[in-house]
Amino acid sequence: MVRWNKAAAISELRGKMIDELNPLLQAFYQTFTGREDVLALEYLTDVAAQTGESYATAFQRRLNLCRRQEHQRGITLIGPHRDDFKFFINGRELRLFGSSGEHKSVAVCLKAAEGVLIRRTLDRLPIVLLDDLYAELDWDRGERALHLFSGDLQCFVTGTSFDYQALQPLLATSEQVLWMRAGALEKRQHGGHG
Repeated sequence: MVRWNKAAAISELRGKMIDELNPLLQAFYQTFTGREDVLALEYLTDVAAQTGESYATAFQRRLNLCRRQEHQRGITLIGPHRDDFKFFINGRELRLFGSSGEHKSVAVCLKAAEGVLIRRTLDRLPIVLLDDLYAELDWDRGERALHLFSGDLQCFVTGTSFDYQALQPLLATSEQVLWMRAGALEKRQHGGHG
């Protein structure tokens, strides 16, 4: 009884978070790409509540339907561990049709949206890591990515010396940038001078 109740709560919370993330994702993606594309995140679960039915009741009903199959197969067939997420750009599934640049763009926008949601929900300043930012992005998009995090998020960017050169123009507009180079931490401010 406790197992399905907690599992239902996790799945229900995920669904609510997706509802909160989608408008943020959409806004960040359009700002980031400069296009009117529609980015949507869909939460895929085997449990669908009927009209007037609570999610917990729907979850229990679905468990009861699968119980015999679960015993026969020796595995659980539904629950949060079986749920999935899919991204769509203009109705096309990202995993199937997206370029590597689109994958990286969506990942960056998801990080920005998660950061806003964490700040809004927990009233804490999130720390975001953008690993290898320029691996699939050109310099222009890399710069736009950093502007998504210039508000009230702390952002760490990792990369190569090529990335370091690409970030140089941002030093003139950034209030504070910390660089780790050759094992030493440097603090840079306006104009790139420490």
